[in-house]
Amino acid sequence: MEGYGGLQGSASSEAQINRLEASVGYNFSPKFAVNFGLPFYFVNSNFSTDPSLNGFRSGLGNAFVSLRVTPNLTDWRYISSLTATAPTGDRDRGFSTGRATFDWNNFVSRSLSRFTPFANLGVANTISDTSFFSRPFSSLGVVGHFEGGTSYRLNRSVSVGASAYSVVPSGDQKITAESSTDRVTTSRSQPVPRLVKAEAVLSKRLL
Repeated sequence: MEGYGGLQGSASSEAQINRLEASVGYNFSPKFAVNFGLPFYFVNSNFSTDPSLNGFRSGLGNAFVSLRVTPNLTDWRYISSLTATAPTGDRDRGFSTGRATFDWNNFVSRSLSRFTPFANLGVANTISDTSFFSRPFSSLGVVGHFEGGTSYRLNRSVSVGASAYSVVPSGDQKITAESSTDRVTTSRSQPVPRLVKAEAVLSKRLL
């Protein structure tokens, strides 16, 4: 049994979203593992047209369990994971849709000297946070998500990286903004636009 902790965040002109996560994991074998975790969000926003809805707030997100399969490959690293969440987050604050969600994700990478190109492909009924981006809303509806990028190792403990990702919705989508307590529901006649974004990150390994 192992414990993990991490902090990630994103900022824009409308909101700053930070996600603190604690989790525990168990490795059944080198190829199979399970993680259990719970995120906590810190949000500072000026998104809403109602000033009383802006400012700082925080709260629990959705508890999750994730099953991971990591085949033993010679040159490539591949991880297939299935993550399910329970609606433990505060729906009124935008930290949950109030429904259980799933996300099947497939990650592949290959180290080339100091560079490590990678790609993520998956399907879900929600838009999940990525390694470089904490989304400013929770969503309910089938989506395909795609991410590609690379990291560059500066030394043993410091690396820089960049990625671009796209989210392609299918069918009805319900959006609950974390940066506002307003809820917006969109349908097939008013589809959620395809989300495309690029991010860069500097990371430091603590252990």
